[in-house]
Amino acid sequence: MAQTLSIPDWSILYCFNDSTPLLWNIVIRGYASRCAAVTVVKEGRQVHGEVVKCGLDSDVHVQNSLINAYGCCKRISDACRVFDEMSVRTVVSWNAIITACIENMWFDDGMCYFLKMRDFGFELDETTMVVMLSTSAELGNLSLGR
Repeated sequence: MAQTLSIPDWSILYCFNDSTPLLWNIVIRGYASRCAAVTVVKEGRQVHGEVVKCGLDSDVHVQNSLINAYGCCKRISDACRVFDEMSVRTVVSWNAIITACIENMWFDDGMCYFLKMRDFGFELDETTMVVMLSTSAELGNLSLGR
């Protein structure tokens, strides 16, 4: 049987002289995978605060993980806020916010982000296509899939 730490999982990162985005991504993903409980959402927000304190809140990979985590926790407003405040976005960023919106039934917002993605000149990838085709089927709007 695995033992749990009595201290918050993220606090162990302070043992390292140089907290890297990779380590914080692992912690954020861990919270996203178990965020059904209200206490985990609260802890996830604390992790977000710690990311800011470490100066990693502008790292695109950390931001993408935060968007994913907030989406998994059904905190779409928080996911949108992180995305909207990003100074650099990648296809992964766009897919993360579109997926967060669509999976939580925020279809209008998801479509809006999809259209903005195209307007900003980002190439659609397989993930974008799967999410948008699923959305068009879900909405019964097959012409959207074209």
